[in-house]
Amino acid sequence: LFAFHFVFRMTTPGVFGCDIGGVIKNLHDEEPIPGARSGLRSIQRSHKLVFISKCGLSFRPKILSWLKEHGLDDVRLIFCEPYDEKAGICCKEHVTHMIDDKMQVLEVFNDTVVKIWFCNNPKNIEGAKRYQPDLFKKFRLMGSWDEIVAEFCPEATAAAGAT
Repeated sequence: LFAFHFVFRMTTPGVFGCDIGGVIKNLHDEEPIPGARSGLRSIQRSHKLVFISKCGLSFRPKILSWLKEHGLDDVRLIFCEPYDEKAGICCKEHVTHMIDDKMQVLEVFNDTVVKIWFCNNPKNIEGAKRYQPDLFKKFRLMGSWDEIVAEFCPEATAAAGAT
């Protein structure tokens, strides 16, 4: 049953929720995270996609402008103010996979959501392994968009290998 459930969840189209800051947009220089745009397009070929971002009212126009500038303004976008609203939004939107760079955000999601912790900072990863090792049983650690695409969009990886 576990093997069926695992394969079913991996290959059945779902709804991916995706944070913006720290996941597709670098927080330090506002540049896109490498591979984010193509990774998101790969997800969209076989899954629904929705951006779910904590963002104050005054900063929202800047996010909308950034998404448009980088050709991502066609993705549905839902803003929230406190982080803990994300889990409720995901439930309402039937999100099956959530990509976020904050472990504390992912912690509150129920177990039916595949929680993807987007992190490539060795210091943060080692700290989490040392002080919160049980969380790694609940999260999928992904350090790049290539990893996400390889794991959740195998058809995109196969197509890239065929060219």
